[in-house]
Amino acid sequence: MKISLRKNSSAQILILLFVMLAVNSCSIFETREPEVPSNSANTFAPATTPDILFENLKAAFKEGVVENYLACLVDNATLNKEFVFQASSTALNKYSALTNWSLNLERLYFTNIVSLAENKQMILLLENGSGIVQGDSALFSFDYTISVPFETNQFEGSAEFTIFLDNRNQWFITRWRDIEKSNKQSWSELKGKYN
Repeated sequence: MKISLRKNSSAQILILLFVMLAVNSCSIFETREPEVPSNSANTFAPATTPDILFENLKAAFKEGVVENYLACLVDNATLNKEFVFQASSTALNKYSALTNWSLNLERLYFTNIVSLAENKQMILLLENGSGIVQGDSALFSFDYTISVPFETNQFEGSAEFTIFLDNRNQWFITRWRDIEKSNKQSWSELKGKYN
């Protein structure tokens, strides 16, 4: 009986030694640097109505989420339409890139302004909205005001959005016309300046 106790004691000592060695060699009990919080305030929802689409657009600005912003624009995989942006005339004269605007340039401009905002809030207001829905397409117009923390002046104007339903019954912006207000910088100027 004493022999079996010694064997068990030896085994227990070996196990205890192994556990102590394992605990000392890993850092599970050490503190670590805190992680940078992610954008947990993501409010993106499938745009099953035009109202949700435009709420998503405003939220993408507020939250600074590039993917959510682009998800408001036409997706060629689910809708056989091209994205068209028609810039305001003053901005078109200033920024040649606005002539052949594309989804890639849209991504670049929005990525740039999100980066410049440095986690400070950007605001897109869409006001005085009106819309006409005709089956799977609609035309909406808004007056807009955009505030970004790295610009002292706001961007103001009107925007006309042509939107379509895709094969998943979600609305997307396919055509976008920007209309400037006199003596104000337009959305087109924001795009041209930061692309």
